[in-house]
Amino acid sequence: MTKRIIYLIFIALILISTGCENDEEPILGGSSDVVKFGFFYDSPAWHPDGKWIAVRHGDLIDTDFDGIPDTGFSGIWIVNAETGYKQPLIRGFGAPAWSPDGQRLVVDGSGQIFILEVTSLEPAQIDSNSILQLTFEGGNSFPAWSSDGNWITYRRAICEGDSTCGKWLVNAKGNETRFLFLAGGRHSWHPFDPLILHVRRSFDERGSGLGDTLRVFDIRTNRIESIRFLSEPNHDNSGPKYSPDGRKIAISSQPRAGKFSIWLMKSDGSSLRQLTKGGSDLRFDWSPDGNRIVFLRWSPNRSIEGNGQLWVINTDGTNLRQLTFNR
Repeated sequence: MTKRIIYLIFIALILISTGCENDEEPILGGSSDVVKFGFFYDSPAWHPDGKWIAVRHGDLIDTDFDGIPDTGFSGIWIVNAETGYKQPLIRGFGAPAWSPDGQRLVVDGSGQIFILEVTSLEPAQIDSNSILQLTFEGGNSFPAWSSDGNWITYRRAICEGDSTCGKWLVNAKGNETRFLFLAGGRHSWHPFDPLILHVRRSFDERGSGLGDTLRVFDIRTNRIESIRFLSEPNHDNSGPKYSPDGRKIAISSQPRAGKFSIWLMKSDGSSLRQLTKGGSDLRFDWSPDGNRIVFLRWSPNRSIEGNGQLWVINTDGTNLRQLTFNR
């Protein structure tokens, strides 16, 4: 069997699967939730035009056009950033990230990284012939696009042969790949410079946690610089992202006995302040103008208002509102 045939079979399996995301953060749901209450909205990615948000989601769709939703659709959806109106885009993928020009999405699915060309947002459509698989081994997830659109970083969680787990780099054509540094979880690129922002937990000689250090990896020099300890050792921090102008950082933080919330700080780690309160808030993204943040509010307690839904808040803490409302 040729490599091309194997590849086409693999793509077909992804397109009909429900997909799942390999994640070091809490598992937030399951495929059965599609029918029960509408799958939560995970990993929102704001489109550069500011009007649409790509998100991993699952819900019922109307396939026979009789006005009654009848078939589960789990994968990438496009959500209107003002009205919450949503459209299914493609099944079986997660962790979407837009290219700087907004014409492509990089996603993960079945442990590999892919690029999709989005031909239309209204209605939501992709060019199925454009699907490009970038990785072929290891359990890969959390892709992030460089500001010039030429490179993609991702996390490799399965180490095979001489490969190393951690952060890897692949070009957008898929013909050049290399290991960068040891780290797990989500990360982001600086909007102008080849810098990668991530979190690394520190330990003492006895293995006790000292706290999460926010770090920056410079691709030009292969050097890592620490910004600061974000919190006390009993906090978990994840998913740091630069603001569109590179001057601020947003991050999810959770006390071990508390809930996730979103915090903001300057890019040097100073002026740390809590943005969201009262929910369990994580998996977020900045609006292109840097004035708003969209996030997932999620808790095992499904009675919490807006649980599993997307919310939007201004970065000054005003105008908190629920964006999506499932049945």
